Amino acid sequence: MPDVRCRSIRSRRLFLFFALLILAAFPAPSFAQVPLEGTQAFATSTIAPTPIPLTYDPAATKKAPVGRKSSLGRVAIIALGSLPFTVFYTDFVFDSVHYVVNGFDLQYAPWPFKNQYSADVGTTERFIRLGVSLGVSLVIGLLDLIIPPGT
Repeated sequence: MPDVRCRSIRSRRLFLFFALLILAAFPAPSFAQVPLEGTQAFATSTIAPTPIPLTYDPAATKKAPVGRKSSLGRVAIIALGSLPFTVFYTDFVFDSVHYVVNGFDLQYAPWPFKNQYSADVGTTERFIRLGVSLGVSLVIGLLDLIIPPGT
């Protein structure tokens, strides 16, 4: 006989799920304020555009050349940003290879099919997976440095 407390938790979760689903499907309408025609909001703007000063020097507005420091910072940011994705895909690939190598044994099934009876991953293999994912992230960051933007 199932526990009554477990059943109430399930019903609460089911209710919250459907409530969030309804909120996502039917968002609350928002209305913009529309000014009346006789009010000051329809009057033309009296602010004059700011003139360009006579001492305008186009050479002063040029951007400074991008230095090596900002490029390396960008590589680090891109590499760290891609790290969660590379860890996920590296784990999936390693699990899939183990699954195929072991003759499609359910004990080595990849992530969505893992359960409490799945084979454990050793410490050395965890470090290998982390090293591979760090290397792939670094390659992604370096590719961002090599490939020019806009292509």
